[in-house]
Amino acid sequence: MLDFNYPLFMMNNIKFKIQKLVKLDQKNIKDFCSKKISKNEYLDLSINLSKNFLSILKQFGFPYRSIVSSKAYLSGVTLALHLDLPDLKKVYNKYIRESTQKEVLAGHRIIFVDKIRVLSGKSQLYGSQYKIVGKKIELLSIKDPKTLDKRRSNIGVEPLSKYLDRAKRSL
Repeated sequence: MLDFNYPLFMMNNIKFKIQKLVKLDQKNIKDFCSKKISKNEYLDLSINLSKNFLSILKQFGFPYRSIVSSKAYLSGVTLALHLDLPDLKKVYNKYIRESTQKEVLAGHRIIFVDKIRVLSGKSQLYGSQYKIVGKKIELLSIKDPKTLDKRRSNIGVEPLSKYLDRAKRSL
């Protein structure tokens, strides 16, 4: 009986830990943006949170969508994307790069690729990285913009215009 329940317990444990961390992550971002905490406090909290997340990954692996709830999967993606560049690259190379669509959605995979490229000082490939200026979305530099929608189509994601429409509605 214990052997049968053990994997379910493990999955619930991962889900609980990751969702707790993402709530804390979002609170830290909100507190920093509202100036309740300083930049240094925010960075210290982020480093500690990242260490906790990396520890979970080391112990349990990545919370792929094929093994955990949608909420836990999205929380894992969010936490991974908030890692510093060296850790983001490690997580991408170990868990995301060779993952299947059942494990990591193509739309999330391209965000990892673009974020790593942008943080490395390169132009993004898929147009997933932007900044908000006032109430406008400004795309960060894109490599060969003329072939962008073809690259997006080849990987199985929507055209940039639809992606940006969704982003604008969330403002």
